[in-house]
Amino acid sequence: MTEIVIKELISPASDVSFLNDIVALHEKAQRENSTPYLYSQDASFFERNLTGECLNSIALVDNTVIGYAALRRMDPWPSYLTPVNLPINTCGLMLINLVDPKWRGKGVGRKLCESRLSIAEQHGINHLFSTVHPENTASMQSLIKLGFTVLEEREMFEQKLRRCVLYLDLTSGNKLV
Repeated sequence: MTEIVIKELISPASDVSFLNDIVALHEKAQRENSTPYLYSQDASFFERNLTGECLNSIALVDNTVIGYAALRRMDPWPSYLTPVNLPINTCGLMLINLVDPKWRGKGVGRKLCESRLSIAEQHGINHLFSTVHPENTASMQSLIKLGFTVLEEREMFEQKLRRCVLYLDLTSGNKLV
């Protein structure tokens, strides 16, 4: 059986070496429409993430990138989310969970999510948020199995995309205070 390795990227100087592979993975997912609710991003988004804007994880098989995930601190709070009464320095946003189309359904996305939960705890992020298209039932179910709850469904971004906002409290289960 092929081993899936999850690597936490913690060194922006070397992490950017994965940029082309991650951009190619994103383009493949768009081209094959394997992730129909994927918000389109350009290379600069991934470069900013890899050079310090986010805490990142990649999934590798035989040194080939098959998945990518990013976790961003909520400082500043993104304009498309409603701030809550929590210390901003303890809040994070799970931005993207990207899996190679041929590896979907094999637990890669779950492993990337679990990696971000671990990274969050290591970096003092106790309150996690995520947004998911309401018809993306696979992602919704994965996050709910990890303990997230759906707070609301609303339109976001300039494109007025429908998104469900999900929340997880890593310190006490699942309660938004």
